[in-house]
Amino acid sequence: SDERWTVPPDEPPSMNDTLKIRLVCAEDALAVAALFSQLGYPSGVEEMRARIGAILELPSHWCGVAVCGTGVVGCGHVFSVPILEAGWVAQVAGLVVDETWHRRGVGRALMGAAEVWAAAQGCVSVYVRTNIVRCDAHAFYEGIGYQREKTQYAYRKRLDALGADLREIVP
Repeated sequence: SDERWTVPPDEPPSMNDTLKIRLVCAEDALAVAALFSQLGYPSGVEEMRARIGAILELPSHWCGVAVCGTGVVGCGHVFSVPILEAGWVAQVAGLVVDETWHRRGVGRALMGAAEVWAAAQGCVSVYVRTNIVRCDAHAFYEGIGYQREKTQYAYRKRLDALGADLREIVP
């Protein structure tokens, strides 16, 4: 079913368990959807499963989860891309740690794994963008060595608004 995840698991993992980072898999869809819901990005389980499947097909993307015991407590997604002004870089598409696991090394471990993957892809740097209201995220990234380069506006245009006539003119 495509139910939205709104309650924590019955038995959350314990800090006595060892934290492990592994690649995300389709079976993580429920937990990953729950994590991103904590950041205000709700999605259904089947929708998340489809996104995970698409990401796993792309060699220019890495998506990992932090697992402690049998529970997923964090998720990170990064992709590599060549840009004209800098060469190959990695961009963090998403990083989320369960609210009850903040300040326990989960985000640091996920970012460390993402950075190792990015370096192996030949990336010269990792870029991350955070919402201006997420002050805790700013402090986190600065605490693990990221430097604030600029403040910018982010714009988005939904493409479902394009008419079929415009889609036909693009080769």
